[in-house]
Amino acid sequence: MKTKSMRAALIGAALSGFVAGITASAMARTTDKVAISASASASASAMQNAPKEPSRKHRGSMVGKVIDASGKPVAKATVRLTDSVTQEISTYESGKKGEYKIINLVPGVYALQAEADGRQSDLTEVKVSNNVVSRQNLKVEQKK
Repeated sequence: MKTKSMRAALIGAALSGFVAGITASAMARTTDKVAISASASASASAMQNAPKEPSRKHRGSMVGKVIDASGKPVAKATVRLTDSVTQEISTYESGKKGEYKIINLVPGVYALQAEADGRQSDLTEVKVSNNVVSRQNLKVEQKK
């Protein structure tokens, strides 16, 4: 009888250990899933709160003068600005004293050139930065 009782006790203990192991394993998996779920949820929340295009939120400006070969201001010159990323071209006109002002530019690199009365400036690259006014004078000359 003792043998049957001991066997039953051993089987019972083994079974109990087996069930405990399964339960612990399942709990660990559940804990992992909860941790992964919490981590994914936090990441999704952070992504929803992040700005979609942070570079589009900030702006810079560009100012300068269009002058001729002698250094005199050139009024009503066409100032052409080309976005180096999108290749979008915008045109502006210089004022009475040759000044131009271009505001609300997305930070980046732009190509800038001026033309007036058959004369033009060299093509110049200008870097526009966040909350910075970039200054660039343009000298229009007769091209050969």
